[in-house]
Amino acid sequence: MSQTKAQLIDLGTAVASSTPVNGPYVPASNTVAISTNSTERLRVDSSGRLLVGTSSTSAFDNNAAVVANFTHENSLRSHSSFISHNTSNVTGSTLFFGRSRSGSVGGRTIVNSGDHLGRVSFQGADGGAEFVEAAFIQAEVDGTPGTNDMPGRLVFSVTRDGQASPTEAARINNLGAFKATTTGSNISTGNSTHELLNANTSEEYGVRIRQAAATSNVYPLFVEMSGQSPNNATSRFITCADASQTRAEIRSNGGLANYSANNANLSDRNAKKDITPAADTWDCIKEWEIVNYRYKDQPNDADLNLGVIAQQVAESCPEVITVFEEAKDDQPERLGVKEQQMYWMAIKALQEAQVRIEQLEARLTAAGIE
Repeated sequence: MSQTKAQLIDLGTAVASSTPVNGPYVPASNTVAISTNSTERLRVDSSGRLLVGTSSTSAFDNNAAVVANFTHENSLRSHSSFISHNTSNVTGSTLFFGRSRSGSVGGRTIVNSGDHLGRVSFQGADGGAEFVEAAFIQAEVDGTPGTNDMPGRLVFSVTRDGQASPTEAARINNLGAFKATTTGSNISTGNSTHELLNANTSEEYGVRIRQAAATSNVYPLFVEMSGQSPNNATSRFITCADASQTRAEIRSNGGLANYSANNANLSDRNAKKDITPAADTWDCIKEWEIVNYRYKDQPNDADLNLGVIAQQVAESCPEVITVFEEAKDDQPERLGVKEQQMYWMAIKALQEAQVRIEQLEARLTAAGIE
């Protein structure tokens, strides 16, 4: 750039002054600063630290010996920093953090597994003379590195109320697995299993899922075995276990396995309305055809199932028929039955049969037939 377009700054001619001047000046020994409008804007101090908006460094990490080589402070309400990358392609602004184990500038000694590669620290003033760390995001080497091979993980740490330093709260490992924890430790940090570990004994919920979508079809939790259809009793969509053993599971064949004697359904009078005696079910139930069958995706040598055909039951008892799956693509609508309702209908029919038996017994006794 020619001097006809811009005046080059010669730091050797900086004004030795303790007060800001327009341009470079020397506010202290071995220190150079630049000011505009009679206000200092930046300085390089005697240790080579770059200070913007301030003439001194701040104490970080509980006044520990952490001194930033670059400090930017201001008292404006606007954002303090802005990075823009203006191109016509998909790339955006990038902030690089680098690390090597070399002890000299420009060295490229390979890092080790577990080494910290970079850290973004969030700190707040505690009312005294120091900033205290509230949280940080840290990148670490997550495995043995090699040429063009740098496995990494991101660790998210927060400071809990009453504690003095952050504890790991979550991480994403080099396999892409998300691990969230309330203790700072995980069940297994090195596999691809997503983990949610809540060890807080005072909390009622470990995980809470809420779906607020205003739609007729809502799936707050959708569990899918993608790429396979095991349809057996050994693969499970959901397993529920305590410290000693499995208590319940939803199997890949759709079966529910549990300690059935513990099953409970809400039946309290205070939870019900429109309570009336049920209509007779004898004529309905006697029309049901009980059949043996196998589902089409079961092996030909699988044990036969015992049950009903929804379309046949619908002819006499449509109230126990429901849509199991909506029609989609080339598959028609599939029907299901409300088996629990059918159980109660069967009990009602049994009660009706008992009344008929007692009436018949009374008639036989009246006729002198024992």
